[in-house]
Amino acid sequence: MRQRAGGLEGPYGTGSSPRSSAGSSGGASQQAQAGRGPVLDVAQLEVLRRYGSEHDMAAGDVLFADGDMTYDLIVVLAGEARIIEHRGQPGETVIAAHGRSQFLGEIGLLTGQRAYLSAVAATAGRVLRVPVEQVRVVMAQEPGLSELILRTFLLRHSILTGLGSGLTLIGGRPLLRNPGSRELLDALGMSGPGDTDLAGVCDLLVVGAGPAGLAAAVYGASDGMATVLAEDTALGGQAGTSSRIENYLGFPAGLSGEELAARATLQAQKFGVRIKLASNWPSSRVSASTTRPPRWRPRPAVLTRSPLWAAATPPARPRCS
Repeated sequence: MRQRAGGLEGPYGTGSSPRSSAGSSGGASQQAQAGRGPVLDVAQLEVLRRYGSEHDMAAGDVLFADGDMTYDLIVVLAGEARIIEHRGQPGETVIAAHGRSQFLGEIGLLTGQRAYLSAVAATAGRVLRVPVEQVRVVMAQEPGLSELILRTFLLRHSILTGLGSGLTLIGGRPLLRNPGSRELLDALGMSGPGDTDLAGVCDLLVVGAGPAGLAAAVYGASDGMATVLAEDTALGGQAGTSSRIENYLGFPAGLSGEELAARATLQAQKFGVRIKLASNWPSSRVSASTTRPPRWRPRPAVLTRSPLWAAATPPARPRCS
């Protein structure tokens, strides 16, 4: 088993533990370490206990595995848990280790993305499991913990992206021939919650999850509206593919399109926006003289009191023979 450079005590392989850095000149390194692997205090643990349940763990227990459709927010109460990439494969690598009062998880826990890393108990101990539904309640009702979790998940996402961790396509699975958006997103584990989670009538339906659509969804949900955000392909739109955005309000130093999309998605999830990916429109194109947006046909249908179109007309796609 390989380990990322930086040692096990530096979560996500990019730093050192407070013990090892105490004598160094890296005050900033200590702050970064605290950011990606914060230690919860007694009051924060008591708050989380109200939303979850405690369980014993034995060395070697799998707390969640890559490929899981969803997983709990896990807080280590005693012992140690390790985050592992490619568990059980030749390239198995330890990404991070978490000890007492630290929590496991990444941005995908909130966005509904399938797990692509595994968590395994390194020693016997005890953990607190908070189901993802209860995590959303925490995000909405516990401002202090919400800010800490969001900041930690964003920092971990940035570090994992820099390490090159993420989804890997391998052989041995059915070949997808000219797949639609839903088939491809399902195969990649990025389709998010199922359609059964979108039952009922919503107050606001936002079609298109670029920066404008994400912003509209956040504003609607934060004002108490039951909001659904629908997108054909990926969150962030065209801006999400940009390597650097320097003209977005509030970010004078600039940021990548992926980071902007991740931040906006987390903010939307915090306010309870229900995200529906692989929601497509007909292949017919709309001419420049058309005054109405193209008719959108989600499958299954979503009932809404207020539709809002925030998507550009999709570009023409070449047909594959």
